[in-house]
Amino acid sequence: MASKRLKKKILKRQEMILDHRAKAQTPAAQTAQTDANHPEIQDMRKENDEMGKELAEKKTTAAKKTMVYIQFQGKEIEEQEIIGMIKKTWKDQGNMMKDLKELSVYIKTEEAKAYYVINGEISGSIDL
Repeated sequence: MASKRLKKKILKRQEMILDHRAKAQTPAAQTAQTDANHPEIQDMRKENDEMGKELAEKKTTAAKKTMVYIQFQGKEIEEQEIIGMIKKTWKDQGNMMKDLKELSVYIKTEEAKAYYVINGEISGSIDL
């Protein structure tokens, strides 16, 4: 909610700046000088910067950690463990991690295996 309010404030202030420039009807260079000398516009720019930083901080703090666990046959394994094992297999095969662009994982609990497809071409499986 707060982020929507901040966005609206920022947009309103930007509109005020644009209105100010339109009223001045001067060449762009003179408008930039006028804006630089106008304390009201400088204050608005500072507040916009502060609101942008506040918004960015809220986004980073709002991120929540999600954990996915797969339980089968009395075992429990985390999603990230499976992905890590697949990446290790990829690296052990002599491939570079930067070459891994896309990874699809299919888990078959009845077989205790995770099947994977890397970059839409290379497929394989690992035991869980």
